[in-house]
Amino acid sequence: RDRKVQRTAVVNEFKAHSNVSQISLLSFLQAEEKKGNVANIASLWISNSITCDATREVICAVASRSDIAFIGLEKEVVMLCNSYNELPALGRSLNSPWPHVAQVNAPQVWEQGYTGKNVVVAILDSGINDEHYDLKDHLWQGYADTDGDGEADDIIHGWNFATKEAAGNSNIKDDYGHGTHCAGIICADGTMGNVAGVAPDATLMTLKTVNKTGSGSPVQMIRGVQFAIENGASIISISSGFKANLIDDAAKENLRRTFEAVLEAGVIAFVAAGNDGDTYGAPDNVDFPAACPPPYLH
Repeated sequence: RDRKVQRTAVVNEFKAHSNVSQISLLSFLQAEEKKGNVANIASLWISNSITCDATREVICAVASRSDIAFIGLEKEVVMLCNSYNELPALGRSLNSPWPHVAQVNAPQVWEQGYTGKNVVVAILDSGINDEHYDLKDHLWQGYADTDGDGEADDIIHGWNFATKEAAGNSNIKDDYGHGTHCAGIICADGTMGNVAGVAPDATLMTLKTVNKTGSGSPVQMIRGVQFAIENGASIISISSGFKANLIDDAAKENLRRTFEAVLEAGVIAFVAAGNDGDTYGAPDNVDFPAACPPPYLH
């Protein structure tokens, strides 16, 4: 019943399983890496998957192995289609919530003492404006080894996975606008004169998984989710997704495994279904990963 105990047990089990099942394949890939045939190897315990850059010959060799379930092409695709850098001013009275916040009865919940205090929300998006007056006092603080010496030496507020660097970096600056927009809905606190967010006392862990063109990849998202689980996020918020026709079956399976693991760890993920209405017809009108709940809840 203790969420922290549950999370620790589940994470340790997933890591142990991945270590055992991946050891042979990783050994092969690392040997090929020394020959210059493989680069950027990364193991993801949350979905028991491996991502890397590899030559055609290595991919064919991997495909012939008996311990492989899926092989897919990892690529960045458009996830967000509109620019949020210039948002129109909304007419709001001083110290009152935005209309959509009032519509979900957030003020009544605040009156009961639930304001998001001590809750860490991991937002996977295009980053945030970490200097915004309504957000800067809500930044999660962690520590990372940013100089590569093996010791945690720098305070971070999240991590940037929307980069060509294999390990990512600590730059969570929003260069698209959508992430800041969504962060405000989550926990803007009214410092600028308006109480805007549904949880104005929540803590925000920023995981940049969308780049300045509004694009990202399934693995970048999965790495962000894995970071959130490992670093104590209570809630995962993802207001983006992948069209069914833009990602392959391997990516869909990888996302499904990931979000089943999130559920097992006792963490709640709120994921956007998308804004497509009936454009593509069911079930393709729901974006991934919102389209991959566990089978027993489907």
